[in-house]
Amino acid sequence: MDVVSNDPVLDEFEHHLRQQGYERKTMQRALASCRRFLAYLKQEGLTLEQMTPDILEAYLTTQLHLFQQRHQHPPQSPNSWRQQFNPGIPGLLRYTLGQWPPKPAPTSEREAFDDQLTRDYAQWLRDVRGLAPQTITGLQAEAKRFLNWFSSSEFDSPINDLSVAQVDAWLTYRLVDKRRPTKAQLVHSFRSFLRWLYHRSVIARDLGAVVTAPSLYALETLPSALSHQDIDRVLDQAQHDQTPKGLRDFAILTLLALYGLRAGEIVALRLEDVNWRDERLSIHHRKTGQETVLPLLAQAGEALLAYLRRGRPQTSAREIFIRAKAPYQPFRKGSSLYTLVDRRLQRAGIEPQGKHGPHAFRHAHALRLMRYGVPLKTIGDVLGHQAPKSTTVYLRLAMDDLRTVALDIPLSTEVPS
Repeated sequence: MDVVSNDPVLDEFEHHLRQQGYERKTMQRALASCRRFLAYLKQEGLTLEQMTPDILEAYLTTQLHLFQQRHQHPPQSPNSWRQQFNPGIPGLLRYTLGQWPPKPAPTSEREAFDDQLTRDYAQWLRDVRGLAPQTITGLQAEAKRFLNWFSSSEFDSPINDLSVAQVDAWLTYRLVDKRRPTKAQLVHSFRSFLRWLYHRSVIARDLGAVVTAPSLYALETLPSALSHQDIDRVLDQAQHDQTPKGLRDFAILTLLALYGLRAGEIVALRLEDVNWRDERLSIHHRKTGQETVLPLLAQAGEALLAYLRRGRPQTSAREIFIRAKAPYQPFRKGSSLYTLVDRRLQRAGIEPQGKHGPHAFRHAHALRLMRYGVPLKTIGDVLGHQAPKSTTVYLRLAMDDLRTVALDIPLSTEVPS
């Protein structure tokens, strides 16, 4: 098999890998694998644009046979062999084709109909209701779950004939073992989809009207917060780690502790959001679409500066915080910080009760402001809340403070004459 050399695609891919910060050995292995693969495609008269998962599987099967002929035995672990043999090929396909593996085509008319239905639903949520992309993604995903279940269930009927009994069966299946707040959220999402189906005349009856959500009570869910001592300990532990990863984690934890930012707001921070001259920090609230400008506190500025100077890898990305290993890319979403925060808490020997992700720092910040006497409206503005009820939930965290100002009730119930 001729080995492809000086291929323009490989040259571009090599430049891409170098920009992503891959080590030299890793790049060499990936490029060697890609050369063998491109030679196979050339021999078969195929191009990258014609690639399918079946073609890649045929190539790996051919290489497995060659391995067995060469060594007179199969690899000990075929799955491990596949991963070691083709490093770089998935990346090359993603780089050249934009997506790999490709989205599978619908296998039936019903699957194609369901796929189009959810895409139309997402477009309506965006164009008519004007919802945020993150909210649309969640609602569309819930609609897909229902349609997948409905297509594979024992109900042999089209969605047009959806009945109350089928709605009840789905809710029984979907809500089992879920907490009440989660049940309420899922029911509201399902009800939205049902009402859209009725609005589009897909179903003849507004079944959303028969779906009831469990009652939620004001301030029912008690948020969890870290203590001052816990925050000091985890910051101290992270500050002693002067590796690039440690510098990044310390900067993130500092922003969580000082500002109570959402995890999504931290991963979305860009280099231009830090105004060093005027000592200002611009926060873009994805959840509300608003922007808050906060003072750049000295401790936060020093942590950011240390990371930017000694920890942040070379990359063209404008986001401040970058993954510590190649490919050097920004975090995809706020939930990516959960493992980072949990790991740092464990290293500091902290085992908080309840939630122990980034939001625990946010709750602690709100409680601290409350104890300093900051008005709830101001706290809500700092945290990026639109509705006052989003801030009043933190009143439950201040229960000990409220007890100190409680009036003593006399034990005697006698009414003085």
